[in-house]
Amino acid sequence: MDHDVEQPAPPDGAEVSGLRAAELRGVLKRILRQAIAALDGGAGMLVLWRTGAAAPEQEVTIGLHSQAADEISRRLAAARPELEAAARSEHAIPRFFTTQITADIGLLRHHLALLPLAADAQTFGIIGVLRSASAFSAAEERVLAAFAAQAGISVRNAGLVSMLRREKENLNRVIEQSTDGIIVCDRDQRILSVNAALEQMSGKRRRDLIGRRLDEALNMRPARDNTGARLFTEIAAAADADREVDLILQAQDGTLQRVALVAVVPDDDDAPDGQIILYVRNMTRLHELEELRSTFLSMTSHELQTPVAIIKAYAETLQRKFGDDDPLLKEALEAIDTETDRLSRLINNLLRVSRLEAGSLPVRLVEVELPELAQRVVKRLEARTERHRFAVDFPRTFPLVQADPERIEEVLTNLVDNAIKYSPNGGTIRVEGKVTASTVEVSVSDQGPGIKLGEQGRLFQRFYRVQGDPNRQTTGAGLGLFLVKAIVEAHGGHVWVESEWGKGARFTFSLPRGVGPALPVGPAPNGARAEG
Repeated sequence: MDHDVEQPAPPDGAEVSGLRAAELRGVLKRILRQAIAALDGGAGMLVLWRTGAAAPEQEVTIGLHSQAADEISRRLAAARPELEAAARSEHAIPRFFTTQITADIGLLRHHLALLPLAADAQTFGIIGVLRSASAFSAAEERVLAAFAAQAGISVRNAGLVSMLRREKENLNRVIEQSTDGIIVCDRDQRILSVNAALEQMSGKRRRDLIGRRLDEALNMRPARDNTGARLFTEIAAAADADREVDLILQAQDGTLQRVALVAVVPDDDDAPDGQIILYVRNMTRLHELEELRSTFLSMTSHELQTPVAIIKAYAETLQRKFGDDDPLLKEALEAIDTETDRLSRLINNLLRVSRLEAGSLPVRLVEVELPELAQRVVKRLEARTERHRFAVDFPRTFPLVQADPERIEEVLTNLVDNAIKYSPNGGTIRVEGKVTASTVEVSVSDQGPGIKLGEQGRLFQRFYRVQGDPNRQTTGAGLGLFLVKAIVEAHGGHVWVESEWGKGARFTFSLPRGVGPALPVGPAPNGARAEG
């Protein structure tokens, strides 16, 4: 028993419980050799089975002739159910079992210590040491148990390493196959890695990008600014605000591409400090389609204005001349006039959307009394409905704000009109004001069915309309909230929605506080707080 005989290893690359067999085999052999030395043994054996498998997944022997190793392996396989139960319950293997094995392989004066090891949920095993000196004491069996525990831990650790390796390989495949460019930078803005899509966008090899500063390696600049000096500062700010950055990327061949960049700072404790991940999406084709669509809308709207104006003029002329003579004709002409007005409003909204997208929304800032403006809007719109009650509530010390009164009136009109339309069963519509340290806030809330969470993020997109109840009869082209957002942001403010399905909706916009003094708001002619 003085030579080292090992069973053939599984083919290279084979896995045991998710482990590479060659790697695990070396670890198990080292543990077995240490166990034999610690117990003054002459030979040993360590076997791993995978639950449900017929043959051992790993079998390492040291100092055993192949015939003896085969016989021990056969005996272990035959008693496998009992051995597996012992491994799971951490019970010892009966001593008579080991004595019988040594007798059957012709080693009558030898002693065999076998102990089960529980590796993981799918794997269990047996470790054994054989010697001719004397029987193993209870203390020596505890020593062997420590090696069994070490083997189990090694299997589990190797399994975790293997799992992490596979996850990393899968993640790398996903990153490489992504159509979005991906850049990883450190705190000094140096590029740590890029994927294939970013190489294709930039026209540069990753070896020419990695290790260089972002602003030096890639020719990127903000889409609305010709300087890229503060590019990384803007990207970092976008990461904090969870928003996209609209950039122009100039490729190696000089091609200009519009890209949308999203910056993510990992918040995982295990993530390297200061690392930032950049996702770059090529938006060039989409921007080309958007420009084509905007041009079409603008041209179409201009062309429609003249015939609509002519139709309205003729309808009004016919009403004045023949309306009193024929009631049916009068009704038809009034319908033409009403629908022409509606079409005219739609055309005007389309024109304004085109101007907004071109970046031209003139804002005339003056001191505005928002409570009075809100009161006026409510008074005008409450005549349209008999089902709703209205409440206007502003603090008495609500300050003046610097704003364009015509534009802000349009914002309030859109929000109150939406509250009426989308709460068809009535209820109270509230217009409320709030003052913060740097802004004023105005909210419009209703008691309608509310807005589903999945739709709230799209409400302020042009042409988008809440799906909601299919029986709800509302008119419009889905431009109102888009215009609200554009007007508020042109003032340096923000707009958002809060809603829970079945419990109404609350739209709020904020404006920077003006330079004027606080205005004591007393009762308006019809009351600062109106309820109807």
